Amino acid sequence: MSSTSSATIPVAQLPVVQRDLYLARALQSGEAKEVSTLAVSWAGVEVRFESDDAVTPAVVTVSKDISIPAFAHQFERLLDCWAPGNGEWVLKWSDRISKYGSLGKVRLALCDRIVKLDPETGETVGALKRKRRSIKQGHGTVRLVPAEDSLQLVLRHPSAQGLKALWKSVFHRLGSR
Repeated sequence: MSSTSSATIPVAQLPVVQRDLYLARALQSGEAKEVSTLAVSWAGVEVRFESDDAVTPAVVTVSKDISIPAFAHQFERLLDCWAPGNGEWVLKWSDRISKYGSLGKVRLALCDRIVKLDPETGETVGALKRKRRSIKQGHGTVRLVPAEDSLQLVLRHPSAQGLKALWKSVFHRLGSR
């Protein structure tokens, strides 16, 4: 797996994952490129576990060219193996604005609240939340930098299900089905 890890970017930190359940599901799927005690490698996605305990934190890395739908499938599979415990579930995603339309379209789709908007450059910082939920129950920070064609998301939630709901919201808002 070292051959893929040099070209990958860390995107998620997950505090409590049932490692043994996830490894069993990875083997059963037949889709994993490589499975070991501390890591699972998929096409474009790698999951690394902190220890060989049954429940352990995990870090997810992706290749630079992975598509959102391919990542979403593997990420949701991992989130389904959550375990009870404390910690914040975090996903950081970066992409190009132009993949999803104009700056205005992406801003309207992702920003439920605008925190900062530079009228000269169009640079925007906003908040994304689960519909009908408070930001205290998990949220996303959206940063749009038109000069760099950069869309940056940081999603945070106290539960795996909440992070999954936020990610699905982004996925659907951007029209990536």
